Amino acid sequence: MGIGLRHFIYNVDSDTLNRIPNSKFDKLFKNDPSVSLKEYANKTIKYVTVIIENVNRKPVKIIDIQYGILKIDSNGRIDTNFKTELDYDIMAIMSSMLPSIDKPANVIDAPHDFAKDKYKNKYTWTPTPELEERIKSIIFPKIKFNERKLSEIIIEIAKIGFRKKEYEESELMHLLMFLAHVAWNRDTMDSNYMTGSQLLEKIADFPGSKRQKKRKLISTDIEEIISLMLKYKRKHYPDDSRKIILIEYTPWETLRVEWKN
Repeated sequence: MGIGLRHFIYNVDSDTLNRIPNSKFDKLFKNDPSVSLKEYANKTIKYVTVIIENVNRKPVKIIDIQYGILKIDSNGRIDTNFKTELDYDIMAIMSSMLPSIDKPANVIDAPHDFAKDKYKNKYTWTPTPELEERIKSIIFPKIKFNERKLSEIIIEIAKIGFRKKEYEESELMHLLMFLAHVAWNRDTMDSNYMTGSQLLEKIADFPGSKRQKKRKLISTDIEEIISLMLKYKRKHYPDDSRKIILIEYTPWETLRVEWKN
């Protein structure tokens, strides 16, 4: 087992993903004069880095997908001022994680969050769900919808319930995964699957205050969220007719989904 990387340049104008070799990508960041991206000279480009778990040199799992921004100079290399600022802001994040002398080592204060937010706003971008799925299909071109783990798909659908990607680590994810399963079964099992008081009783035990839900979720109306999830399912997985018979969050912090045809 090992960790691998795949790098792509996303051309916004043509809506295409162009693979860039790892060695070329590394040399670009090291300002190696033998490497340049002349076709992107004087442009700000978007790139994608996919972190993959490999077994026998074959990808078996996507660990993370990172979306970054680079400013390219007239020579097709990373702009010097941009690179200096990037390195400085990365160091700022690392420095903010160091404990202060007058507080416990396990406390990270506001400067850390500020540095992270600054980096995110300045050097990253957010893809559409369609583009993210296209990236996954490039990594796993032979995988059909019905061959994907249903737990992975439910997590994917659950994420559309958040206002921002940064909220996906919230405890509200448990609630949204449950709602995603409801939306899924309303399409594959029964349009009236778990409605009214039955639904309200089920979601009452999930963690998350009203304030958190109002701030982090796309709506405080549960049925509206389910409706959006249902539309997403029908658009992206119209032929997947599996019926969920069990969904639970395990002690190992993984989602377990059992289904039948």
